[in-house]
Amino acid sequence: MVVYDEENAGYPRNYGDFMTVVNSGDQKVLDAQVWVNQTYGAFAGYEPTPENGRTGWPVMRSLILGLQIELGITNIVPTFGPSTEDRVRSLGAINPGWDANGDIVRIIQFALFCKGYWGGNTYGTWDTGTTSSLVALRTNMGLPDGISGPNAILLPPEVFKCLLNMDAYTVISGGTDKIRSIQRWLNGGYWSRPAFDIGPCDGIYSRSVQQSLMVALQYELGIAAPNGNFGPALSARLR
Repeated sequence: MVVYDEENAGYPRNYGDFMTVVNSGDQKVLDAQVWVNQTYGAFAGYEPTPENGRTGWPVMRSLILGLQIELGITNIVPTFGPSTEDRVRSLGAINPGWDANGDIVRIIQFALFCKGYWGGNTYGTWDTGTTSSLVALRTNMGLPDGISGPNAILLPPEVFKCLLNMDAYTVISGGTDKIRSIQRWLNGGYWSRPAFDIGPCDGIYSRSVQQSLMVALQYELGIAAPNGNFGPALSARLR
């Protein structure tokens, strides 16, 4: 079982910590699974998650469905798409102490636990542990901390989407710090651009990294609608 430490902002520190949450039964993950099933199990379209204390896509998908129900989406699907992003944006700025919807706070906290971070000390109540872990998550992604600056938003839709996936933001087995530094640099420079999706920072050179590089290059060359493909427009600009 994972022993969490709410004072240790930035957990997980390494691949071994993260894989413990993936492979071993964990009480906080089990709490998430039981709560999301009990809270949303009666809604049409909801897909229950196994209650085994193991993190993974099943519990993340169930949390996404729960979030969509809280956002008033009627035709729920287990993906965090444009409609979900728009509804999250309509909530306004989600910053430390946000309390407009206690069940959405629970979803945020449970997603943090499922990603190996400390979600908070009291389910449904945003506290300093929730804030510290979101700051650490953003830092691991290569993003600004979301607190500094007059227009900072700690949990915008782009980051909320990443909170509910299984991407890793620390180096995993087979990854390198050098590749991770590239991933973090790309995220930090382009994360707020419409065509750019925040990618993992796991140190693995993958198709995700390649597409991020292509989108970044298209932005730098002034292409109007970057899509991550090496097409005639990009070729012409490079010439």
